Amino acid sequence: MKILRAGLLASLAMLSIACTQLPAGNATDTAQRDERVIEGRLDNGLRYRLVPTQEQPGRLDIRLRVDAGSVDERANQVGVAHLLEHMLFYNRDARQRSVRQRLQAASWVQGRNFNAMTSAERTQYLLSPPAGNKEVELALGTLAQLLFKRDFSAADLDLERPIVIEEWRGGLGVAQRMNDQRRDSQRVGSRYVGHPTIGSEAAIRGASVASLWDFHQRWYAPNNMQLNIVGDFDPAELQAQIAKAMGGANKREVPARDLDLPLQPGLKTFRLQDSESGSHQVALLFRGHYKANRPDTLAGRRERLLDRVATRMLLIQLQRQPLPDGVRAYSMQRVQIGEHSEVLALAASLEHSVHEQALRSLLIEVQRLRRFGFYQSDLDREKGKLRKIGEDMLARGDSRDFTAWVELLSDPSQAEGRIQTRSMIARDSLPLIESIRLDEINQRVTRWTDSEDLVLQFSAPNERSLALPNTERYQALLVGIDVSGLAEPKQEVKQTPLVVPELPAAERHGSVESVRRFDAERVQYWMLSNGDRLVWLRRSGDDGKASLHIESGSGYRHADAEPWLEQSAAQLVWNSPPQGFDEQQWQSWLQRERLHLSQDQQPLHTTYTSEVDVERLVDLFALYRTRVSQPGLPEEAVVQLREDLARRLRQEPSTARETQERALARLRFGPQPSGLPDAAELHGVSRTDLLDAWARQMAAPVTYYLSADVDEAQLREWVSTELAGIARGRLPNGEPLLQQPGVRQMRLANAIEPRATLQVLGYAERAWTPEDAVRVATLRQLAREALKERLRGEARALYQLTFDSELNPANGRLETRLLFSCDPHRIEELWLQADAVLRELPQRIEEGRVEQLRNALEREEQKRLSDNSTQLHRLILSDRRWGDPRYLSSQTSLAEALQLEPLRELARQLLPVDNRVRLDVLPRVEPDA
Repeated sequence: MKILRAGLLASLAMLSIACTQLPAGNATDTAQRDERVIEGRLDNGLRYRLVPTQEQPGRLDIRLRVDAGSVDERANQVGVAHLLEHMLFYNRDARQRSVRQRLQAASWVQGRNFNAMTSAERTQYLLSPPAGNKEVELALGTLAQLLFKRDFSAADLDLERPIVIEEWRGGLGVAQRMNDQRRDSQRVGSRYVGHPTIGSEAAIRGASVASLWDFHQRWYAPNNMQLNIVGDFDPAELQAQIAKAMGGANKREVPARDLDLPLQPGLKTFRLQDSESGSHQVALLFRGHYKANRPDTLAGRRERLLDRVATRMLLIQLQRQPLPDGVRAYSMQRVQIGEHSEVLALAASLEHSVHEQALRSLLIEVQRLRRFGFYQSDLDREKGKLRKIGEDMLARGDSRDFTAWVELLSDPSQAEGRIQTRSMIARDSLPLIESIRLDEINQRVTRWTDSEDLVLQFSAPNERSLALPNTERYQALLVGIDVSGLAEPKQEVKQTPLVVPELPAAERHGSVESVRRFDAERVQYWMLSNGDRLVWLRRSGDDGKASLHIESGSGYRHADAEPWLEQSAAQLVWNSPPQGFDEQQWQSWLQRERLHLSQDQQPLHTTYTSEVDVERLVDLFALYRTRVSQPGLPEEAVVQLREDLARRLRQEPSTARETQERALARLRFGPQPSGLPDAAELHGVSRTDLLDAWARQMAAPVTYYLSADVDEAQLREWVSTELAGIARGRLPNGEPLLQQPGVRQMRLANAIEPRATLQVLGYAERAWTPEDAVRVATLRQLAREALKERLRGEARALYQLTFDSELNPANGRLETRLLFSCDPHRIEELWLQADAVLRELPQRIEEGRVEQLRNALEREEQKRLSDNSTQLHRLILSDRRWGDPRYLSSQTSLAEALQLEPLRELARQLLPVDNRVRLDVLPRVEPDA
């Protein structure tokens, strides 16, 4: 359904005959190749790309891509591509060892050393040999076994089926449901619809070995695969090894793929809603076909640059226009699908249910752009940005680290094209950028919005009633726009040169009152005249950076304070410019100075962290002092706060997730206030109230934890000038929110998804020590391994399981959490098995395994001793526990804490039976029809 064209400028009529030409000097229209990438093809058609690099000696990263995914399934196949990916690990070698057994026997860990993933368009197998290039033959041999052997059985499928069902079950939720609706409506009519990668429970249960081998036979041909290897290897030797391992498979014909959206002229409307969703939105999608921007040529690159510039200019122009009542913001997105399909989506997020008005406003903006086009000044600015990117690429040079090479070769957009150096890309692109004309940009947006294949998406919170316009109503909205009467699009307001103030000088100075020195640890404790402390570790990171961690004893939960008010004050003031700056000036100052201080407020404390060059510490101190002592808070921020909180108070009944979270909180902590103001409190809150709350928080004394190799006299001067004069008061009285003692259990039947979720949280009183902390970290690993072995490996019942245990230095507790989701009929059985695993854990710990972990910890600790962030963190822990830096001296023997009996003793305190709560969430019971 074509967008109305009335009122287009006469000059646009010429756009249809404008030809895209390469600028002079680029007539060859070819792209050079990065010679560091070795490309080849075996006789059977298997392609490979190799990048030899010794940046990480011995390391290898091996990835094989099969150009087939869920979109390639037959009409009667759902989830087959993903299920096949699982099943290929059951293929056996001559000794009847499966791929998984063979790799695990060589100490490979699934997830870390071997993995696989399936998407709609491709399947990828990933190998990272733990012994690196010493295991090339094992890696390539098992890869060939996985891809080309065909001997997994129906019995194997029955073993794996429950695991895949639990993977499907674990992915369920509101995000998945809404994403499925968006994808299926965006791609309506295509093969993507009805073929979710994971499949469905019924499809997984009903899949047969024959259907899996059918998919394998059609798509798993060597000539439909590409192997990418990055690492430390001899290229000629590796090429021979690839040919030996992978060359025996026969080349065969592969079906043509159907990856594109069919053109379906007309308006297709969709209601995107879910009982757990929470937003109003309108999106208008234009679907079309275009091939010229796909080729790996200079002409294709120029087309892609035109796409990029047009997309960016469209977004800027859209967001520059005034917003009608009820519309919070405009946005847009453009995606390419398949070989020549493209979708342009224009969207409006709404304050409330004004969907039709928002649709009309989007149509008006489209017509405005079609009539007037873009401004040359906007094009010049965007070309300037692209030019700067190209120049920066030239300046950066062509070196890439190991990770960058892996990411580049794995990028789907690089699958078919030439791999180029940054300088090649920049040199080719710079003249193309200069050649872009305004009429081409206008023509591009006109072509996009010419599409008669339209999709309209309306979203609303929960299951609120929502009327969709039909074709006649849509046409009426379109025809009702007086295109000739539209005003020109808003232009960028040319600002007078912005005057950016400097931070104000400190009004009060202080001093360093006393110093305690710990020479062995290179640590000093300074007491400042205002009651603050500075704990200084005299070392910098390898990059010469200084690290600052500021800890205030004031959070949002303390006596005589409303948590909602304290949180609101901290967030609003911290996100507002300080006194003497407006928003634009403050953003310009931050961009110019490149200083960033992050805030994290917790119930009983607030932290501020940053990392800067050592010589800029004084600027960072001044920034913190200004934020603390010169708070700003515009009145409009207070108005917005009232509106946001009022909206939450008016919110419809809680979602299932919110009900579950509140139930768990009641189990742990007992009844708690809602955390929201009542209507009277909200009406009465003022800017003064918020600033007073901020002042109370900032009056709490702080400790500055600093890691920096800086001259002591210089640091003393900076601290005295910028920090020691900040006015402080008393530390507020706060009570931690702790899980109550005892055993409690609740069963809640409100889950929307067909799954049960179990959460168990427990604690044991245990004072923090470094030795116990590493023991708990080790036990966490051992418990996870044992739980996964029992519940996934033996019971075949889980795909995802979370087990966390931490020795909390703040409250002196060993806190443990177990979480898993499963078939509702098996929740009690699996909990009993999990509980048994944890009870048996002390006796399962063996001396040989402890020695392995101790040796591994010794190797890890050698790295941590030279890691600046680790050392600062350990200093903070030591100070909190003992008021001195002794941890830094004792850490060299930390691995010796891993001894059999202390580990067994501590393992008995994981999820203790006398202090734990359990919440079971089951599917809701649907009323009888």
